[in-house]
Amino acid sequence: MNGCMPRSAKFLTLLLAALISGCTSPDWLPGGNDKEHKSQAIRTSLVAQPGQPTGLQESWKRSVAGKPDDHFFHPGRFIVTHSDLFVATYQGTVVRLSRNEGSILWKKEVGESVKGGLAIDDKRVFAGTEDGEMVALSRTHGEELWRQKVSTSVASAPVVSDGKVFFTTLDNRLYALNAETGTALWVNNNAPEMLVIMGAASPTVDQDRLYVGYSSGDLHAVSMANGKLLWSDNLTVVGGRTEL
Repeated sequence: MNGCMPRSAKFLTLLLAALISGCTSPDWLPGGNDKEHKSQAIRTSLVAQPGQPTGLQESWKRSVAGKPDDHFFHPGRFIVTHSDLFVATYQGTVVRLSRNEGSILWKKEVGESVKGGLAIDDKRVFAGTEDGEMVALSRTHGEELWRQKVSTSVASAPVVSDGKVFFTTLDNRLYALNAETGTALWVNNNAPEMLVIMGAASPTVDQDRLYVGYSSGDLHAVSMANGKLLWSDNLTVVGGRTEL
């Protein structure tokens, strides 16, 4: 035997030594130092170091609303197209800007604060207000085309698909309005909650159905055509004595 280990045993011994020795691994093992060094170099190149230039240049800057205080926020969802930028504010203003220059093309007051954000189609801009109204504006000039009252504050940004506008309200209702006229087509109701967070995710369109999450923790799959509930599931674990 001349005191030599079989080749397979020698490889296992080297592998165990590498694993025990610490967090780094030799270059000859998959995922070794060379790969780690490359990953570190990529991370370093993407992080701006203090006092060092980032390589980014500001194209333009434009104020479209006053600064909100600690208890108000501008809606996070805005729309960017190849030529335009559409934004809404907590003060209830919808603004269309030029994407390249930042110039304001039109500015329209729609009423109360816009919480969820905006949606657009080829002709219109849609915004839901805290006062419980969905408003449609002309995409070109900003004039109001229609206004539809709903049960309570519009919680989500609207979604437009197949000639319909979909959105949820603070009392856990999913609305479908005619995008051309604002007429209510159907409403999907879920049980309202005593305590909810101000805001909701937009409904998700999937071919002929919508997926919507409610503040109760319920997830509904709903027919786009008539609002019929296809299936539902609750994703929360209920506990505690109060809503908090």
